[in-house]
Amino acid sequence: MSSSAGVVPATGSPRSRHFYRLTTDSATILRNVHRFFVRERTAGRSRGLRNPVQREAWATGVSLSMVSRVRSEDFFDGLPESGERERRERVLRIPDAERVRVREAVYSQYRNRSLPSLDTTLEYHKTANLVHSATGIGSASSFVWTRTKPAVAMQEAGFYFSRGPTHYDVARENPAVKAQRTNYIDTVRQYRRAGRTIYYTDETWANKNMSVYRSWNDGTLNSRIKVPSGKGGRIIIAHVGSRETGLVDGASLVFIGKKKTGDYHYEMNSDRWMEWLKDDVFPEMQGGVLVIDRAPYHLVRIEGTRPANTKMRKAEVAAWLRAHDCVPKEWEGTHWEKDKVKKELLEQAAKNRPGPRYLVQDLAKDFMISILISPVAHPELNPIEMVWSTVKMALKRANIDFTLTTLKTLVAEQFVNITAQEWPKYELHAIKMEDNYRAVGEVSAAVEAEFGEEQLEVESGGREGGSRSSDEESDASSHMEE
Repeated sequence: MSSSAGVVPATGSPRSRHFYRLTTDSATILRNVHRFFVRERTAGRSRGLRNPVQREAWATGVSLSMVSRVRSEDFFDGLPESGERERRERVLRIPDAERVRVREAVYSQYRNRSLPSLDTTLEYHKTANLVHSATGIGSASSFVWTRTKPAVAMQEAGFYFSRGPTHYDVARENPAVKAQRTNYIDTVRQYRRAGRTIYYTDETWANKNMSVYRSWNDGTLNSRIKVPSGKGGRIIIAHVGSRETGLVDGASLVFIGKKKTGDYHYEMNSDRWMEWLKDDVFPEMQGGVLVIDRAPYHLVRIEGTRPANTKMRKAEVAAWLRAHDCVPKEWEGTHWEKDKVKKELLEQAAKNRPGPRYLVQDLAKDFMISILISPVAHPELNPIEMVWSTVKMALKRANIDFTLTTLKTLVAEQFVNITAQEWPKYELHAIKMEDNYRAVGEVSAAVEAEFGEEQLEVESGGREGGSRSSDEESDASSHMEE
């Protein structure tokens, strides 16, 4: 049996019968032909016997033009084999110059703090043409814009109607945050090469009425679990883990929050967090490295390193300058506390801003533990963030009583499942993200360096060209004098 269009040879065991499996398109055409013949039998007459092309189109359910194309001898040349999707090159319908104008129109609207739409983008182009015709400012375009073309132009220019960059994406492009990320990745890799055990900690929450969003159901009330309305109360959770230990046994912190809504970070404070580290965490990780994020209660400065700030009264700023021995010599012997305004005192305090030193660093020093602070807006570099996703999904499936007491019990049960055998997959993902950021950083640095060199060559070339012109002019003038 030979292979024909619309069928794909199906493989089987050596003892099985060789057969062919129809593709969906072929089965659809066969079904259309069968229905066409049934309708003719029911009607008791045939249609289109004198027009085979039209009769074929009616029978198969395809267009008349498609039937005409199939009848040509060279139609099958270059067609994909049955069962494979045909891939065609995308034909851009908007000129390159107009796509550039569309991109600039969208960016301009964002710069003016307005949300672009198809209508506003179309009006932007019309206004730009009117401004150019009246004043000559900008550039004009002879392209005729209609109501439907902005949508095509947006897509061809690379825009999609979807969720845009978040505050995390914005923060990652901040130069200060990039420096934090580079320093963090370099430091954590040094600790790994040195054989130090790296522990990661973080906090999260779980609501009393948390449940799965999807389950097997038939759309009736008989196929659902009755879930109370609202989110209900919540518990605050903190834990620590590493590749060697998984989640550290007995080092969890779980308590019932006082608020049902709002940022869960406000449920935690420095005193509670420091007490938890001292009693339950640090004794279990002597000589290790603890990675923390930049939550406010993590980075509470010791009293001597707190800088002066604008919230202080003038007298408090003056007292800060005296306590830190930052009073300039030329101020001594004068009534500078009264004569100087608060702005001058703050400027002097800023010149002598002390380096940060945090309470957690002093506590960790007693246990010979190093503290490593992760960069802002980079949760993907902390493996325990992915542990929370696993734990919360398990809680949603197991939470059927919807009480805080049961929820705390379920949390403790799920913590036991994050063992040293489970942890590596989370940490390997974080390491892959570190590699990705390093690779992106290296490419960015190379591009910036190359751009800088090209700019330098252009500038030096211009100066050299100018000097050569001056020399040639002086030589020409000397020849004329001779």
